[in-house]
Amino acid sequence: MARGPGLVDGVPRFGAFEVRTKLGSGGLADVFGGESAEEGGPEGPVALKVLRDARVARAVIERFEMAIVGLALE
Repeated sequence: MARGPGLVDGVPRFGAFEVRTKLGSGGLADVFGGESAEEGGPEGPVALKVLRDARVARAVIERFEMAIVGLALE
């Protein structure tokens, strides 16, 4: 199921990030350009990659976590 940004006070947002523009789409995800909407967040522009399939998102997160654990063990 495709998912897009939600609105907070009329501004499109993903979590702590305000969405400024849609940069593109691929087979598994959409990519948006934005910036942090919270004080103390990252400064400057950010890219937000939003995976459309929850199963794919979980697999990406699991691989990322395994890579982090692997780096910690080195």
